[in-house]
Amino acid sequence: MREIAVNMNNLMDAMEITHEDLVSYLDTETGEVVEYWGQDEDGNKLVDGDVENSYYCDNRYIRIPAIESYESYRFMEEFIPTVRNRHLQEMLEVAINGRGAFRRFKDVLGRYPDERERWFKFQRKMLEQWAIDWLRGEGIKVKAQP
Repeated sequence: MREIAVNMNNLMDAMEITHEDLVSYLDTETGEVVEYWGQDEDGNKLVDGDVENSYYCDNRYIRIPAIESYESYRFMEEFIPTVRNRHLQEMLEVAINGRGAFRRFKDVLGRYPDERERWFKFQRKMLEQWAIDWLRGEGIKVKAQP
């Protein structure tokens, strides 16, 4: 397993971006996140098609996957039982059913600022674990930052 100093905040930010024209890679030598826009404003491709469509971009760069919506949904499901206010917990359970679940979930939490902040911390911690698991699957251990 390779040990690399990775800026976890940058990595997690890249995993949350779902813009179809933005492709992010992890530089396995520096630990930096490198982003490439797939097209310019005229629709011309900026990234080589073979690179854009492959998971690996030579041996140095690994394409960073965007977190799937089902994983983000799972984060919401796991957060709800941690809510102490039973009424809010019930509203969140209803909010995540059907289309528009993410928007409704955020709208409900918007009325509870303390729980909303707790949600953001919870979500970030879950994403961090997801990122660590992905790195481990790639044979990378995060080196402790000084």
